[in-house]
Amino acid sequence: MNDIATLTPPQGWKLLNGSQKQRFINEHLSGAEDIIAIALPDGGDGSVFAQLSYRPAGYVDENIQIDPTRVRQGISEDLDMLNQESGLSGNDAVRWKTFSPAPKYDSANHCVEYGVELTIGSDSVLNRYKMCLVRNGAVVLTLVGTLPITSTCKNGALPRKTACATNASTRTATRAPKAHSSTCF
Repeated sequence: MNDIATLTPPQGWKLLNGSQKQRFINEHLSGAEDIIAIALPDGGDGSVFAQLSYRPAGYVDENIQIDPTRVRQGISEDLDMLNQESGLSGNDAVRWKTFSPAPKYDSANHCVEYGVELTIGSDSVLNRYKMCLVRNGAVVLTLVGTLPITSTCKNGALPRKTACATNASTRTATRAPKAHSSTCF
């Protein structure tokens, strides 16, 4: 899968090697199999990270606008499943708050980017996704961390200070500490 895409982390981040990546996946992401690369900030404990993965399916009809209501419905279903499978309820449940930013499709690069603000207890977190269509699927960059979001980077790159506490595709949730200063991927 490593021949599909590569992740080049910014200065101050390290790319995990094969055995480190597998250990991280087993400990933090329930053994997910679609992950190409994981990067952590230097000295990071795994609560803030970047994940590059590949999904073997993906299609965008450029004549149809992205429907945020439909996207939200899918996310809500994922959160319901996450909470149920993880035994999270009441204040500990992961809850939808808002899009930040709303889904937007870049037809020139065949990429969609959006953020999903969630709450876990009294903590606010943000999942940031950038999905780009490639031959026979999509490459997905997910950033994991905490709020606040302070800016976006040049050319639409995602700032490191934004990110997430849940990974719906692997049904895991983490509370993340404050992220470090903003760096772009």
